[in-house]
Amino acid sequence: MVMMSLGVGLAFGFTAGVLVQLASATTLGLGYGLGYSIIQAQTVNDAPSPLRSAALTWFVIAYFIGIFGFPMLGGWLIVLLATSGFSSSFCLSLLPNWRLLSSVLPENRKKSRRRLNDIVGGFHRDQLFHSPGSRR
Repeated sequence: MVMMSLGVGLAFGFTAGVLVQLASATTLGLGYGLGYSIIQAQTVNDAPSPLRSAALTWFVIAYFIGIFGFPMLGGWLIVLLATSGFSSSFCLSLLPNWRLLSSVLPENRKKSRRRLNDIVGGFHRDQLFHSPGSRR
């Protein structure tokens, strides 16, 4: 996140030039590349073993919905509600995100994992991802 912020700061903090643009793009790209892989690895590692492939799948789906869906939704909100309405909507959307984040913080992680283990129970991996009558 620091590298990404530094890249954005370089882009807006200095007068335009080739070197500033290269430095900004490089630091932003490095920060984004490192951040994405770390968040992805953390997501998969926090999932129980039988659900790791599902966690990876859902992470990628959520990522692509966010990358491609947010600009479309944001543009629609700006056209419909103007920038002040978009800003208000964006700020309101932070509340459920904060709640979700607070549920996975380290002090709550054991409770969340215990609840997930209660839901998953003693299912075997094949029972989670295949219908009972399917053959391999």
